[in-house]
Amino acid sequence: MFSRTIRAHCFVLWLASAAVVVLGSHSAGATDIRISVEAGACPPTDICFRTSNNNLPLQDYSQDVHQTVVASASVTPDSIKLFADSNNSGGDGVYVSFVDTYTLTGTAAQMGTQTTVTPMLNLTGTMAEGSFGPINFGVGGVHVKVGSFQQDTPDLLEQFRVVPFGPTADLNQTIKGITNNVDLTSEAPITVTYGTPFDVAYEVFIGGSAHTIFDFSHTGKINFDIPTGAQLTSTGGYSQGAGPTPGVPEPASLLLLGSGLLAVLRIRKQR
Repeated sequence: MFSRTIRAHCFVLWLASAAVVVLGSHSAGATDIRISVEAGACPPTDICFRTSNNNLPLQDYSQDVHQTVVASASVTPDSIKLFADSNNSGGDGVYVSFVDTYTLTGTAAQMGTQTTVTPMLNLTGTMAEGSFGPINFGVGGVHVKVGSFQQDTPDLLEQFRVVPFGPTADLNQTIKGITNNVDLTSEAPITVTYGTPFDVAYEVFIGGSAHTIFDFSHTGKINFDIPTGAQLTSTGGYSQGAGPTPGVPEPASLLLLGSGLLAVLRIRKQR
């Protein structure tokens, strides 16, 4: 009887260990995010609104009854979405910048060795004449960066937060009675070490000199070029590449669980 009790207790401990092997665990952290709306309608600093949240609700952020800046923005681990509609003749802009921490994993032999990955931010959308009325002349600008993140200081505006790894993707076009299609990609290869966390920062600016609509509300996509067979994850929740599917037992785990069930049946028969 005593040996049966010990066997039963051992089985309970074994089953708990098997559950950890089969189910695994997951946790996600937060990214460092900055969003600001800046315009001449918001004196004296030109900053209408600033937030470190991952969402800027669509609303009027101006502080001048004669000039309106309607904007929105959102950030997820794999996308940046922006929208701005302004009748501000002095120019306005929406800045989004954030940083995430990534880890590249591979085979046991690869861990600790160096390789190259290429972070990419692709922004597609439109620049068009604003909804507040016709204009004689306007210039729209879009700037996309992938690089390293500068920490917050009181006077640091969004457009200076990211130091690009490579060339910045820029577009400046005249806007008058037409819709300009935009397709910009910022990318640069960087050297990383398997198993060692590394940071990548992203920044998008949209701004115009007068009466301009920028619609990038669905199309700012983050992606990486990584080695075949590798897996890339981030503290913010980004995931790309190969790896075991969460919650799906591996063959060895199934065999372990099955042998445990057979042990239970033997104990019951002995009783």
